[in-house]
Amino acid sequence: MKWLVLIVMSGPLCASSISGTLTNALTHMPVEGVHVIAGQASAVSDSAGQYVLRDLPAGHYSIQIAHPGFASETAGSH
Repeated sequence: MKWLVLIVMSGPLCASSISGTLTNALTHMPVEGVHVIAGQASAVSDSAGQYVLRDLPAGHYSIQIAHPGFASETAGSH
């Protein structure tokens, strides 16, 4: 089974978006087409593995990622 690496970058607590880059844990290459979900927001990673979840109210979120052929993952903020 393949694994994805989730890199999350976010701004201050009042920020309204979460962004990051998804890469293959073995090859470190970007992964396109990964579904990323946090709260009611969702995005799909682009050819560079980048995604942006927009219009999120300030708070803590669990981020779910899924892509065929890779293990699904959930990461939470604290």
